Amino acid sequence: MRTTLRTTCRWQDEPFQVMAQEGDQLVLRHLGSSRTARDLGLTEVDRGVFNTTVPLSAVTDLEQVRTPT
Repeated sequence: MRTTLRTTCRWQDEPFQVMAQEGDQLVLRHLGSSRTARDLGLTEVDRGVFNTTVPLSAVTDLEQVRTPT
């Protein structure tokens, strides 16, 4: 059985998926609503997909979750 490893966190009390780490910065993808993402000033990289880059020190609840695929 194969598994997928997904890293998640919270920033500004909102849920995000960690897409990449660049030094001490994390590239995050918002997992909440588009409206909230726009209110936070996130960058829309595709229709309804919002990313941002923040310092690693600014995130909370960083965890990795394995799911079967």
